[in-house]
Amino acid sequence: MTPQRRRRLGVALAGAALQCAVLAACRQAPVCHFCRMIVPEETRTLVEVDGTRRLACDPRCVLTYERQTARQVRFVESTDFETRRPLDPARAWYVTGSDIAPDASAARMRSSPETTADLHWHRCLPSVLAFATREAAERFQRAHGGRVETLARLREQGVTPTRRPTG
Repeated sequence: MTPQRRRRLGVALAGAALQCAVLAACRQAPVCHFCRMIVPEETRTLVEVDGTRRLACDPRCVLTYERQTARQVRFVESTDFETRRPLDPARAWYVTGSDIAPDASAARMRSSPETTADLHWHRCLPSVLAFATREAAERFQRAHGGRVETLARLREQGVTPTRRPTG
């Protein structure tokens, strides 16, 4: 076997091993029905679509799905961002547009040998985080920006991104 062929085989085997490791990790963690990202414990959302319960990574993902498909989704359960306890979605308070995004991905990109940039992305940005009380949501909002809303208000407004106030 030539050195070049041996190198190609090594690269192929390494790629296959990496793919197996990623698939094994994904099988262990719950995955969002809508975007296929891993569901963070602190933003876990349970909904019902056409009579079937579905797990979502966060409320924003579900709101995005509703807007994109024009299908009505029933929110069954939200998760309190602070305590990780289940919440009634209609009674919860939500912070949207904060600087915290538990389910966002990150990567460092290099545009030249001297220049790098951090890239953060997710179809569900800006995040929507649920809280049991308005006071808890407002306390979080003061520290991390965004807006405090109800689920009904988020649905009325659609999923327009928000920016953290500066100054």
